[in-house]
Amino acid sequence: MKLFKALAETSKRKDTMPMERLDYNRVRVTIEEQCNKYLKNSEDIFQFEALPSAIDATLACLESKQFLEKYEFSQVSETLFIVRMRELDIL
Repeated sequence: MKLFKALAETSKRKDTMPMERLDYNRVRVTIEEQCNKYLKNSEDIFQFEALPSAIDATLACLESKQFLEKYEFSQVSETLFIVRMRELDIL
């Protein structure tokens, strides 16, 4: 019986992983598209509100190395975010 429970738990975790990855990819693509559309220089600000159900995917996207190389963000409230282009230092 313990083996059955362990297998069932493992199966549940595997079933949710593709969906979580899909949610992350949707959120990432949407945020990147909107940033490309509204942010043209470092003075531009893009403010958006994430759905409470998408907070984890939103934070994962905003904190990713790829995103942080181009943009910087701040979290105003639990669901409200501000993004701007990162200023490049030229030596």
